[in-house]
Amino acid sequence: AAGFAYGVAGCAALAGTVDLSEFSAWSVRKSPQVILFGDSITEGTGASVIANSWDFKVCENGNGVESPRGGDTAPQIAIRALYETNAYASVRYAIFLMGTNDTNMTTWQLAVDNAAALCISLGVVPVFGTLPPEAADTNPVLVQNPYIRSTYRYIDFARALTENGDGTTRDAAKFADALHPNDAGHA
Repeated sequence: AAGFAYGVAGCAALAGTVDLSEFSAWSVRKSPQVILFGDSITEGTGASVIANSWDFKVCENGNGVESPRGGDTAPQIAIRALYETNAYASVRYAIFLMGTNDTNMTTWQLAVDNAAALCISLGVVPVFGTLPPEAADTNPVLVQNPYIRSTYRYIDFARALTENGDGTTRDAAKFADALHPNDAGHA
């Protein structure tokens, strides 16, 4: 449950070098209203400093905690949500930006639906982010974003990161690389 304290000191050891019997981490936010899940985009990759990332701003202004992990796929994020959303009785909203690292759309959709069902069962409102168009691959967002928009509450990151807000033509001025938003994109 390291996501409870993302961005603060922790511990690490090479596998097999220590025996660990227990590890605990606490959030400085005692009653967060929102929890954010995602991959490297939610981690703030591409922003010049973490304080310029969209997730940091949401957590600071919306009394939130975050649980991003670069490289995670939707099923990995959904599993993390199972443990971490349940740990906070005060959470009212769970925001998910998941799918950037997924290649199998059936598996992705199942993970999205599972994460949503989990939240609903806990009385938490699931909110999904549309994914920004990518410059370097086959753009699974052409399948993912229409599904998100037609099925769940959503934040339209794709429209914010595209030319004229069309949702498909990426605005290169808002990206640090082929995938990650820069400071302007995070804003």
